[in-house]
Amino acid sequence: MRRMACACKTCTQCSPAPRTYDGEWNPGDGALRCRIVNLLSSFAKVSALAALFGLSGACGPSLDLPPPPDVNAEERIALFRAPDAVVLPDIMADVADSIAEIHWEVERSSFYEEILDLVVDVQDEIYDENGNVNLGGTTFGSPNGGVTVDYICEGWEDPAPAEPEPANGSMTLTMRLTAGQIAPLMWGTLDDCKYPLQLGPLRADALYRGSIVMYFEEPVSATTNVYASPVTFITQGTIVVDGNEFPIEELFRVTLLFDEEGNRIVGAFRLDILVELADGTAFVYSFDTQLGQQLIDATGTLRCNLEDRECAGNSGTFSW
Repeated sequence: MRRMACACKTCTQCSPAPRTYDGEWNPGDGALRCRIVNLLSSFAKVSALAALFGLSGACGPSLDLPPPPDVNAEERIALFRAPDAVVLPDIMADVADSIAEIHWEVERSSFYEEILDLVVDVQDEIYDENGNVNLGGTTFGSPNGGVTVDYICEGWEDPAPAEPEPANGSMTLTMRLTAGQIAPLMWGTLDDCKYPLQLGPLRADALYRGSIVMYFEEPVSATTNVYASPVTFITQGTIVVDGNEFPIEELFRVTLLFDEEGNRIVGAFRLDILVELADGTAFVYSFDTQLGQQLIDATGTLRCNLEDRECAGNSGTFSW
C-alpha cells in the first residue's frame, strides 16, 4: 500500500479505513484518515478527527469511532411525527409529574444550549468560506468520515472559568461526516459533567453522568443555523443536584424561537417531550413559550395545563 500526503500534523503508517456506517463501520476501498489535536478553542477540544476522503489509501493511525448508545433512537424519534397513544385521565394522572420535572430541568439549565455551542464550534472549524471541509489548509469537497470531540464542561463557578478545568467533568461527542455534511445523528458519553441549574435568583450545582444522543431534522452543513433547528435529545444516566442522585431516561425535542427578522427571542423555546407508556405506545406533550401547553396523541391535539390538571380538545374536556 502506498504512502500518501497528509492534511494533518502527524502522519505515520497507512492502513485500510472504513467507508460507511450502518450500525458498524464497514470496510471500503480505503480513505485518508488523520489525527488532529487541539483543533478547537474555548472549552471544546478535538482529541481526534478522522476524515475519510474516499482515496485509494489510508494515512495515520487507525481510529475507530465509538458506537452510538443502544437506545433505538431513530424508531423512537419517529414517534414525534406519529404518536400512537390515546391519552385518558388516568394516564395523565400517572405521568403529569414526570412531564413537569423534565420541563423544569430543561427550562433552568444551560446544558443543552452548551452542546449546541459545541456543534457550532465544529462547524466553524471544519468548513471553509465556500462550505467545503478544510483540514490543515487542504480542502475536500464531499468527504465521508467522523469527528470525535472531547469537551470540558462548564462547571459550577459564576462566571465560568476562562480556561478549561478538567475537574468540571467532560463529554465525548461523536459526529459522522456524510458527503461533506455532519450527519443528523450525533452521540456521546458524559463523565460527571458539571453545569449550573438556575432556580429563580439562585443557582444549584448539577452534574450528569451517562449517555446522550442528539438528532437534527436534517444534515448539518456549513450554512445550517444550528440554533434554529429542532434538536431531539435522548438522555440515559444519572443527574446529581446538590448531592441528590436521580436516574433519568428522557426523550425530548428543543426548538429555540426566533422573531420575524430572524433574531432569537431570549428565553423563548418550544419543548416537546415524548411520553412512552408501559403498553408500548407514546404521546407528545409540548410547552411553547408563545402557544402554551399542548398534548398530541393518536386522536389529535389538545390544549392542556398541568397546573390546572386539565386538557381540552374538539371532543371535550377532561381532568385528572
